[in-house]
Amino acid sequence: MADRNLCGFTLGEFTLREQIGEGVYRAEQELLRREVIVRVLHQRDDDASQGLTREAQLDHSYAAHVYARGVKGEDGWIAAELVQGVMLTHWLQKHGPMPREQFVPFFECIAEVVQAAHERGIVHGDLKPSNIMVIKGSDRLFPKLLGFGIDRLTRSDAGMDSPAYMAPEQRRSGDTVGRAADIYALGVIACEALTGHVPLVAETPDGADQHRRDVPVPPLGGDFSSDFDKILQRALAKEPEARHGSALELASALRVALRASRREQIRSAAQQWEDRRRPPWPPVGR
Repeated sequence: MADRNLCGFTLGEFTLREQIGEGVYRAEQELLRREVIVRVLHQRDDDASQGLTREAQLDHSYAAHVYARGVKGEDGWIAAELVQGVMLTHWLQKHGPMPREQFVPFFECIAEVVQAAHERGIVHGDLKPSNIMVIKGSDRLFPKLLGFGIDRLTRSDAGMDSPAYMAPEQRRSGDTVGRAADIYALGVIACEALTGHVPLVAETPDGADQHRRDVPVPPLGGDFSSDFDKILQRALAKEPEARHGSALELASALRVALRASRREQIRSAAQQWEDRRRPPWPPVGR
């Protein structure tokens, strides 16, 4: 069933209206008159189904909600929230790097939902800007994280299409992906959002694994303090146990660095103002 165009079919309460990707449809839940996203999965997978039940219970304001799941023939399907917003990828392409005063509170919201997932035993495994929607509020930006219960269940290997955001251990044969892999991805996302580019770029795809294992994380550059560099270098540590212990710990460290940079900016501005007030020495005319 997943290989056919199913526009017009009804799965549970959802009528498939438009195919927008492979096995992905814009659909309508007619009873509630709302649009949703439905993904049709290849074959039933009881382990995946149990994982989805856990993820559907996440119910976090910064995560796309999973509304329902079911089985049609040999295939399963999932209905989830249709998020209205702009992918972080596209937002950065349009606006450039996000100012740190704007980014830190935005990142704290992402960390909240990742932390909530981890506390429920859920690892996202494919955190990247294209899985983060940017929603504009009245006076700030908010994220909506995609991928819980949808993308992860349709990939044979989480994140294989996003090597820049993958922790080194994700490509090691036999290693289980844990929470630390999400911390690594958050570190890459933070670097990209703040600077406009990912921190480690291999010259060839074949050299990406060795590049991430062997090449040290470069400083952010610009006017970023060493505090920001140390935080993100820790998030991108080669070994999982060397990274921050949680998503909230990483977000908190960035908040502390932001406050320190504010204090330094205020101190610098005050010093410049004081310097301008001082009379020239020696006095003019002597």
